[in-house]
Amino acid sequence: MHKLLFAFVLATATLLAGDASGKWSGNMRPTTGDGNDRPVTLILKQEGAVLTGSGGPAEEKQTPINPGKVQGDELNFTVNIGNGAVLTFKLKMSGDDITGDVQMARDGQTETGKVTLKRAKS
Repeated sequence: MHKLLFAFVLATATLLAGDASGKWSGNMRPTTGDGNDRPVTLILKQEGAVLTGSGGPAEEKQTPINPGKVQGDELNFTVNIGNGAVLTFKLKMSGDDITGDVQMARDGQTETGKVTLKRAKS
């Protein structure tokens, strides 16, 4: 009974947090290096607690994301961008805004940045 109640509460919390599905555009600002903003577009599809879709610098340049997780208002996923580099996103959604952190790992080195996105109006 407790497991069923926990599953119901978790599912309800996911639904109340909103649906991350849609197109999101904004920028990523590295905390190291030149610190210049980089454009980011995410096209996401949420089915329950599973997040799929793609990401890239523009809608025309997208790379599939590895299936991620949605927990309440938190979105967590990775993107393999080639040359052994992996971006790890830890984001929070609030209405039509997503903010959070991104980490790029390649060859044993990491760089970090901040992400700010807005949902595109349909």
